[in-house]
Amino acid sequence: MTGYLKKFSLGIRAVADFLKCVLEIPDDEFDYLEHVDTHTRVESELDGEYILDICVHTKHNAVDVEVQVRRSPVIEQRIVVYLSNMVKDQTANGVKYSDLKKNVSILIAAEHNLNDNDKYFHKYTLRDRGNNSEFTGLLEVDLLELKKLPKNADNTQLWNWLEFIKTNSREEMEELADKNPEIKKAYNSLKALSSDEAMRHAAHQREMYIQNEMAINEEKYEQGKAEGRAEGMENKAIEIAENALTKGLDIGTISAITGLTTEEIQKLK
Repeated sequence: MTGYLKKFSLGIRAVADFLKCVLEIPDDEFDYLEHVDTHTRVESELDGEYILDICVHTKHNAVDVEVQVRRSPVIEQRIVVYLSNMVKDQTANGVKYSDLKKNVSILIAAEHNLNDNDKYFHKYTLRDRGNNSEFTGLLEVDLLELKKLPKNADNTQLWNWLEFIKTNSREEMEELADKNPEIKKAYNSLKALSSDEAMRHAAHQREMYIQNEMAINEEKYEQGKAEGRAEGMENKAIEIAENALTKGLDIGTISAITGLTTEEIQKLK
């Protein structure tokens, strides 16, 4: 699942190209583009189920993109909290109500989520149940379900992007990259990132090997010192015992003095 996160952390322009496929806003909206710290997420027991990846501000939109690994039973509540925090952040920074940016939460779900139908892209806003009139355009939730993505392309750039995010096949990624210049940039960045990670992994493995060899050699050295000390003490005891025997001391006394057994002393005679 970390592959989803990697592919979505590759450059703000590539992200902008993806957002153009999701959001119904003009291209010049992205003339201003800012990456914002993703501090709307609160640490909780749900951390293993999702990754809040990026938050981007365009001219008139605040957008956060979340990649969800497993289905969450409280996804609706959590998205509402995110959107609320995004609005709160703007007002806390002195933005007037009349100048509030539109707040959009884009959820890329690896597992099935809210709907039983086959559509992989859903757009939710605040609308009247009766006549479908919109209350405000300030809040929007876009749900993208990767498991519902059809195997065959539907001739949309959004399908290409989601297939790129979803696949682990190098051949498929290269094919999709050839169809879209921005995906191509993302794919090249991903290859560079993977190469860097491989180098870091190799360096880490070498360091672990060296540390392990040093630990083994140190253990052998200490063991050798201990064995040397023990051998030296034993040789000294034998020397004392031999001298004591020549002087006529009894075996019991010699054993008490040297620590050798009576059998060991008998062999010295």
